[in-house]
Amino acid sequence: MGYFFYYVLYDLYSILGFILLVLLGVIILIVVVQSLLKRNRNAVILGLSIIGIVTINEIARSEIFKSKMILEAILIDDLSSIHLILRENKRFEVRSTYYFGPDKIFDGKYEIQNSEIIFNDKPYSNDFIPDTVFIYEDKIYLRRNKEGQPDEFANYFQVTKSSLDFR
Repeated sequence: MGYFFYYVLYDLYSILGFILLVLLGVIILIVVVQSLLKRNRNAVILGLSIIGIVTINEIARSEIFKSKMILEAILIDDLSSIHLILRENKRFEVRSTYYFGPDKIFDGKYEIQNSEIIFNDKPYSNDFIPDTVFIYEDKIYLRRNKEGQPDEFANYFQVTKSSLDFR
């Protein structure tokens, strides 16, 4: 039960979630070792079952079952960062990480037209990331200037991995 609260606590207070996870891991390990020493079969099965459930849950949340990444980019600010992933199945993920505060994850569908990425679902909690951004060289710009060129003074995502070709 505490493992499932890990994600709730991690969203609220990242350090508390981590402390809870480590504490639960140590307790489960101690119980399994003591059960082995006392040859308590039921306790060993219970401990191994808990470890199995946690392992299966972490594998299900990993990249193994997700569509292939076709673009990965990051926008780094003073106290936060925003990580953008575009997937082959036309789905996106935006993870907003704050220095003091919980991570926020947004996801939805997107389309690519020419060098523009059009988010069909809202990519962020406010209007910081517009519904249409554009790729120029190795950056994803959020705004254009009056001439339609990248606004060099605006924020942009730095593309770190991409299998797309816009040149």
